[in-house]
Order: sequence, then C-alpha cells, then structure tokens
Amino acid sequence: MVVVVVVVVVVVVVVVVVVVVVVVVVVVVVTCMQCIYSYVPETNHVSKVHSVAAVLYLQSVLCYSAC
Repeated sequence: MVVVVVVVVVVVVVVVVVVVVVVVVVVVVVTCMQCIYSYVPETNHVSKVHSVAAVLYLQSVLCYSAC
C-alpha cells in the first residue's frame, strides 16, 4: 500500500513538473515572438492607395505595350 502511494505521488509530481516546464516554454516563445514582431520598425510605409495605383498603372502600361 505504501509503495502505491509513493508511486502515485511521484507520478503526480512528474506530471506537475512537466506541465510547468511546458507552460514556461510556451510563455518564453510567445514573448520572444511578440518582441521580434513588435520591434521591426515600419521605415518605408506605402499606403494601399499608392500600391493599388501602381498596380493599375503597370497593368495599363503592359496592356498598351502588348497591343
């Protein structure tokens, strides 16, 4: 009976340690990813309006040069 109790306690302790390690690893990974993505500065921002205008202009140039 004592052996069963000791085995159960050891299994519970191992499971708790594994869960804590997994949680710590996930928190560290998520924190690092947030730091990486939030640190990248937006140095050359191009608005969507200018991007759409450029695509339409290139499309018209290519269409007229092919015709």
